[in-house]
Amino acid sequence: MTEASEPEGRPIQFELGILSRVGGRSSNEDACAHWNDGHRLACVVADGAGGHGGGDVASRLAVQYLIERYARGELDELGGIEPALRAASEEIRRRRADAPGQAQMHTTVVGLFVDMATMAATWGHVGDSRLYLFRYGQLAQRTLDHSTVQALIDAGQLQQDEVDGHPQRSELYCALGSAPEDLVAGVAAVPWRIEVGDAFLLCTDGFWEYLSPEILQQSLQDADNPQEWLDGLEQQLLAAVAAKPRHDNYSAITLWASPAPR
Repeated sequence: MTEASEPEGRPIQFELGILSRVGGRSSNEDACAHWNDGHRLACVVADGAGGHGGGDVASRLAVQYLIERYARGELDELGGIEPALRAASEEIRRRRADAPGQAQMHTTVVGLFVDMATMAATWGHVGDSRLYLFRYGQLAQRTLDHSTVQALIDAGQLQQDEVDGHPQRSELYCALGSAPEDLVAGVAAVPWRIEVGDAFLLCTDGFWEYLSPEILQQSLQDADNPQEWLDGLEQQLLAAVAAKPRHDNYSAITLWASPAPR
């Protein structure tokens, strides 16, 4: 729990929830972490792949790399996020030579970065790990996946309600570890001015795949704190995958901007 103030002096208390589960797999290739120094706060979630142990290495590298760069003040401006994502991708490519099992490793990633002095939030992502932003209990923004299905939607060739069951639903066209010319990074267009009541959710596709925006909103409105929100969503996710014993790892972080006690 971290307390700060809006520029006008209105106190905000940041509260966090976090979970990362193996799901129906034999190992967890997700990674997630948060960091703050009382002035700045970062949350990062990643979903690795590559087989033979490489996925978990890639996701941990991405989370550690972005948090360390932010802690050094290198992501404080919007213009610093995309270079940091590209540098993280190159670090993953370099580390493939460390072990045979890492030769094909890559990872999705999403990061949220908060300046608690100005109450400004920025974010960036690669792949299909997502950030959802809620204001007044309603979905206000969501990152768009770097996936074949999202590209078809953007081109007007597929409707959102046609995504379920699409044969290319899980196909990504880039992730950290892609060749530099193929890497696409999504970055917030402008800093988001945080207000009391704002809520952020960062999660891997193993989490959001089974939870509609309506479920996310209703669970948010029913919860008393960010961990309770996550726990409620997890119960709905587990109900949805009850007949899918091999369901994916799933990880998420929630961040609430709550009124601080006076």
